[in-house]
Amino acid sequence: MDSSAILQKRYLSINPVNSGEGVYGYSSGLPQIIFNLGSSGLLQTEEVRLSFNLRIVETGQTTNNVDPAKQISVGFFNGAESVMDEIEISSTNYGRSLERIDHYARMNASVNSALHSKSQYDSHLTHEQGSIGVGITTSQQLKEELDSDAQHFIVNGTVKNQGAVLRNNVEGRECSMRVVCGLFLSQQHISLDDVGGLTLRIKLAPNEAVISDIASITGEAAATPSDFHYEIVNPRLIAGCVLETPAAVQQRMANPTPTMNFLSYSSFYNNIISTDFQVLHKINASAVISSFSNFIPSKNLNNYNAFSDAQMNPNIQELTFQKDGQRVPLQYELRSDQDRVLTDDDFQPTTFPAMLYHYLSSWGAPADRMKSSINPLISAIRATNDEYGCWGIGCSYDTEHQGINGKVANIGFQIKSKLLDPDAGDNTTQTPYSAFSYYLCKNELVVNRGQGVAVVN
Repeated sequence: MDSSAILQKRYLSINPVNSGEGVYGYSSGLPQIIFNLGSSGLLQTEEVRLSFNLRIVETGQTTNNVDPAKQISVGFFNGAESVMDEIEISSTNYGRSLERIDHYARMNASVNSALHSKSQYDSHLTHEQGSIGVGITTSQQLKEELDSDAQHFIVNGTVKNQGAVLRNNVEGRECSMRVVCGLFLSQQHISLDDVGGLTLRIKLAPNEAVISDIASITGEAAATPSDFHYEIVNPRLIAGCVLETPAAVQQRMANPTPTMNFLSYSSFYNNIISTDFQVLHKINASAVISSFSNFIPSKNLNNYNAFSDAQMNPNIQELTFQKDGQRVPLQYELRSDQDRVLTDDDFQPTTFPAMLYHYLSSWGAPADRMKSSINPLISAIRATNDEYGCWGIGCSYDTEHQGINGKVANIGFQIKSKLLDPDAGDNTTQTPYSAFSYYLCKNELVVNRGQGVAVVN
C-alpha cells in the first residue's frame, strides 16, 4: 500500500459484545466469546491477538485457586490456547461466514510445534500461552532429562507438564496470543468497510480437554482433575488498524464490486478403526494448497488423565496421499523405515524422515524452515506414545501456491498402521484413533456494496 494513503495507524483493544458477568468458560460463565472488529479502516491481520486471564477454579469456589507452589499442567505445544475449541470469522453486516475451524486447539498444537523451535518457545511462546515446548534432540539428553531431579516431565511416572500455568495471581495467568487462521495469515490489509465489518466467535473447549494431569502436580497428589474447572476473565482482542486518507477512501469506494483473495482452513474429523484405512474429504474448494493431519487415541480425547491435544503416531507403516483414488501429489507411497526387530524405540536408527519432510511442506518449502520442534527424537514413536512428542502427516499440493481443484473431488490419504494402544505397553493391543485434518484453501471474496459479500472457492 502507498504510505501516502495512510492517515494514521492505531491499536485497538476490543471487548466482547456478549459480556454478561465478565466470566467465560465451558461450565462456568458464557461458553463462547464474540468480538466485533469494527467496520472502518484497514485491519492488519498479522497483528490480531487474543488476550485474557486464565483462572483455575476449584468446584464450589469463585476465585482463582492461588498457591505459588502449585501449577496446572497444560499442553506441551499450545498451552492456554487449548481453551479454544472452535473459531469462526464472518462479515458482521452481511452475516457471511468467511472461515470456520473446528478442533482449533489441535490445529495450533501442530502449527506451533512445526513452525517454532524450543528457543522460540523459551523466548516468547511461553510468555504468550504458557507452554515451553520440548528441547531434546538426542537420546542422551532424554536420559538426562528423565534422571534429573528437576525434570520438566516424567515418562515412567505420570507428570508430563512441559507447559504450566502458575497459580500465583488471584486474577489468573495473563495470556496473549496471535489468532492463527488462514484469513489472518493472508498477509494483507482487509478493508473493514468493504467486507461489512468482521465478527470473531470463539467456542470454548470442555474442561477435560484443557485441564490434565492435575493429580500429579507437585503438592496436589490427592487432587482429582474433575474437582477443577477453568475460567476466562477480562478477554479482549488487540488489533492493529490503519486509517486511510479521505482521498484513498474515495478512490477505493469508486469500485462498486471490489474483490480480495484470502486463505482459509477447512477442518475434518475421522475415526480410524481399521489398520488399513482410507480417509477422504469433500473440500468444496477450487484451490487446495496443502493439508496436514494429526492423530490421538480416541479414548484420550476430553480425558482428564491424558493430553487431549497430544500429537500421537498410530504406528503408521505406509502412507499414500490421494485425490479420487489416484496418488496425488506424490506418485508413490511413503513407508516408515522403523526396524521391526528392535523393540526398544530408543535404538531406532531414524524416524520416518520422508513423512516428516512432507509434513513440514504443509507450511512451505522444508528447506526454508529454519526453526521447528520436529526432529528425529521428539517425533519418534516413544515421544508420541508418551504424549510429549510432535508428529503428523501432510503435504503441499503444488509449489506455485495455486492449489489443486477440490471442488468436486475427494481428497485425502490412505494409511496402513498398527493402531497400537500406547497404554498397553505391548506390540499387539490395538485401539481406535481419531484423525484431525486441516486443508489450506485459496478463496476470492467478491463485494457488492450495500448488498452483500460472496465467497468464491
